Amino acid sequence: MMPRIIESPPGAVPILAWARAVPAGAVKQLQHIASQPYVTGHVAAMPDVHVSEGVAVGTVFATEHHIVPGALGGDLGCGVSAVRFDFPAAALDRAELERLLAAFARAVPVGDAVHRGRGVPLQPGLEAERLSTHRLQREWERLAPRHLGTLGGGNHFLELDRDAGGDLWLLLHTGSRGVGAAIAAHHLRVAHASGEGTLPGLRTDTPEGARPRWSTPCAGWCSTRAGWLHWWRRLRPSTATSPRSSRMRRNW
Repeated sequence: MMPRIIESPPGAVPILAWARAVPAGAVKQLQHIASQPYVTGHVAAMPDVHVSEGVAVGTVFATEHHIVPGALGGDLGCGVSAVRFDFPAAALDRAELERLLAAFARAVPVGDAVHRGRGVPLQPGLEAERLSTHRLQREWERLAPRHLGTLGGGNHFLELDRDAGGDLWLLLHTGSRGVGAAIAAHHLRVAHASGEGTLPGLRTDTPEGARPRWSTPCAGWCSTRAGWLHWWRRLRPSTATSPRSSRMRRNW
């Protein structure tokens, strides 16, 4: 599919769309980001482009020396993990599948639910995570134990699948929950105070622009990778197998 050209405002970079139809609201958002002083080359719209907060979902753009917190959004670690088990799917009968899914339902808070009280113990390495500011560090210590291993809402899901070879997989789509939202809100405030453009971007050669890169990996840890590890430790006593391998795709 060849991209089609969407009209750019005067002085803006070109906009190329790999989508058959681009909603009018998304066109306005594409034109807005194409007009920012830090964007280089061109702006691309993917086939799934649609209106979102700040920047349309499906937007791709490049900068040379800037990071744009408003384009990253709040679900910084949102992504998918796939975990393959060491026995075939056919080894589970209907009763065992129902028992396993019921165990997930009991163990995994969904929607706005979080772990009660002080939350869950953090796995080794996470307890010592350090974010880019003292304020964010306090937020991490407060939120991570309660949000780690929770599913959230929207299009997040947890399911068991069988592949063409008969292997059993756990497929998980979740995000960074409250940790990611706190990181995003903090750096958005900084960008609005000292950034460039009407969708403020921070120069990466300044302390303000470098700090988001220190914080973002923590959001990912509170998302897919740490989530399935946490769930697996809780459910393993009631199962007879362990994950054989894992593959991850993460959207930043």
